[in-house]
Amino acid sequence: MQGGTDLQPGGCSSVQRSHGPRHAPSQLTRDFTQMTRENEETTVTLDICHHTLVLHQSRRSYNCGSTLWSAGLVLARYLEQEKGLFNKSKHCLRVLELGAGLGLAGIVCALQENCAQVTLTDLGSVLPYLQKNAQYIPSMVLQDGKREIDLQVKEYVWGQAPEDCGLQPPYDLILGADCIYDIAQVEPFLQSLSAVSGPRSTILLGNEERDKALQEHFVKELGKLFSIKPIKRKRLSVLEGFHELIEVWVCRRRRYKGEDELAIHHEAEKESNTKGHK
Repeated sequence: MQGGTDLQPGGCSSVQRSHGPRHAPSQLTRDFTQMTRENEETTVTLDICHHTLVLHQSRRSYNCGSTLWSAGLVLARYLEQEKGLFNKSKHCLRVLELGAGLGLAGIVCALQENCAQVTLTDLGSVLPYLQKNAQYIPSMVLQDGKREIDLQVKEYVWGQAPEDCGLQPPYDLILGADCIYDIAQVEPFLQSLSAVSGPRSTILLGNEERDKALQEHFVKELGKLFSIKPIKRKRLSVLEGFHELIEVWVCRRRRYKGEDELAIHHEAEKESNTKGHK
């Protein structure tokens, strides 16, 4: 989740987050033994994908990107259960999480069988939490007997060219949770979503409605570029962290002339690269 457009020179530098109205974080088991006055840090312990994850987060709930929020937890639980997203693909998936915060959704993908690369992105101020939370995941994957996972943490400011920040679009699966809480974020977020996706990309967005007008504006602008299919509330209602204001949307780019041929070309390149690494 990112705030404002207060860019620093250099394009992909740190941006200060604006503070928006939030609901309280999900009431998970919290372990305060690592809290210190110096870094004001706590940990959240979470059992997911047959592992116990210890996520480092900010003690201050208004530090939006460094706190676990309910929509992020619901998206992660959905990914944990939705095996078809990973098993149906002919090649190992490349996953990107925008505004990753603590990185939980991307980490869940990294623990799946058919993921080759997961890239977690956020502002520079959030990266210390992302790096701490991601550092032990590759060894967990190897302990599970799965193929080695390429798990990356990168700074990325929405609206910037992804290639300038070391990203390599298009990605197969793109994730975002609780990304929009200010109208100024809508345009740069959609610019980035378009830039990192392709005709064959699947986009999963977890969202909690806090401002009805903002939500309607975001959905309207999102719908101009992507198809939007809400996951049925019945499926989400059994997931940890869910409440009536949370939705998960499956989005795909709207097709334009020539994109199908380009998608086939990229698909052939991926299969060729996959065979070359075996």
